Amino acid sequence: MILSSARQVIEAMPDSFAAKRAKKRAFQLGLDLKGGDGGRWTVDIEEEKCLVREGLSEKPDLLLQGEAGTFMRCAQGRQGWLLAFLSGELKFRGNPMLLDRLHGLFPGLFETARDVSDGKTPPVAAFLRLLLVHLATGAVGLRGSIKSLYHSARHRVPIICSNRLTVAALKELDFKNGFLSMGTGFLRWEDACRNEISILNVKGRLSVNGEVVVAPNARIFISPRGHLQFKGQCIVGPYTEIHCSNAITIGNGCLISDYTRVLDSDRHTVIVDNTPVNPDKEIVIGDHVWIGASCIIKKGVHIGSGSIVAAGSLVAGDVPPHTLVAGMPAKVLRENVDWDPVPLK
Repeated sequence: MILSSARQVIEAMPDSFAAKRAKKRAFQLGLDLKGGDGGRWTVDIEEEKCLVREGLSEKPDLLLQGEAGTFMRCAQGRQGWLLAFLSGELKFRGNPMLLDRLHGLFPGLFETARDVSDGKTPPVAAFLRLLLVHLATGAVGLRGSIKSLYHSARHRVPIICSNRLTVAALKELDFKNGFLSMGTGFLRWEDACRNEISILNVKGRLSVNGEVVVAPNARIFISPRGHLQFKGQCIVGPYTEIHCSNAITIGNGCLISDYTRVLDSDRHTVIVDNTPVNPDKEIVIGDHVWIGASCIIKKGVHIGSGSIVAAGSLVAGDVPPHTLVAGMPAKVLRENVDWDPVPLK
């Protein structure tokens, strides 16, 4: 069934609700949508049940306000939630991290629809509003805004960067339905790391299909044959480095914590009997993966969706979906796990 209106999307939420993912969490989502057939709605999620009713609760945990058309574009994946908020097309009150749960709790409605993309970068007006929000909130300064405008106009992709971002090269950029915010104070990082230098060195190819936020002092290196691909929303913490010589794919809804290293090569060639014996190997990180602080992700690793890599782990082998791994080398400690950016009440 093709959902063609905001009312249809909202009324279809109970049918597509993934009750097992809700577990013991309970929250209330309020929708105040103007125009079209939007209206005022309340979505109650409690005891693994989802109830939708017309009318707005007095104090929902998260209240979304805006045009019904914008809500539809976000639900269908034609526009990112984060971009809609930063551009001012949607407004919220409450806990914005609950938005990330929509894709997990309603996979048949929101997550599948995210694949529907027109392949176009955000319009100039939306990008300028996004940049102004960064500037007004102190996420970037005036010199950072000028640098952002320069790189975005020159390469025709939406890049928000701080003045302390060193751009060594930007050879091939492929951005769809998203943007890259790198080295900025967007997520209110600690002041100590905000003063550090970030590095973006793209000699190969960088693909972004979602809102990607990279903290200050993080560093991304892509070799001429390398292809780094972000398939959706992703947060990369401070002091983290990604070295791509072959191929690295990072899924939607991932969190890569501080001081982590992701390397798809050994960065040196080992030769035995005049034959190289350590070729580069692709790394694939699935959707909704949480990689803790100070981890090392080695070449050839496939990390399944929904997994958790504990802090300080060395991942040298594949990680099954929905498992918790830890250690050096990392081993499976628990199965059938999941994680949530929203703390338990």
